[in-house]
Amino acid sequence: MTPGLREFKGATLRVAVPESVPEDMRHGLRELLSVHASNARKGHATALMHEVCAEADRAGFVLMLRPEPFDDGMTLEQLLAWYVRFGFELIQREPCLLMVRDPRGRTH
Repeated sequence: MTPGLREFKGATLRVAVPESVPEDMRHGLRELLSVHASNARKGHATALMHEVCAEADRAGFVLMLRPEPFDDGMTLEQLLAWYVRFGFELIQREPCLLMVRDPRGRTH
């Protein structure tokens, strides 16, 4: 799964190699950064998330993210629920929120 910017209509999503984990653990792991939709409530970010999750599933990659709401977007609880719809699980609250999505459907 190649890191970089993904776009769909008014939505963007950045996929990165996670720098916060040890190098020997980075294979098969990608971090989602800055999911953003310029036209909220149009389904563009949802469509983009489905596409990226399907790409990760095909490649067998685990996805991770640190949910942080924007000032003009969803609340933290809404955002957590939105990511759960795509199979992400909250696995850590401290020192920061961390969610993970395993393409094999295992519970963490």
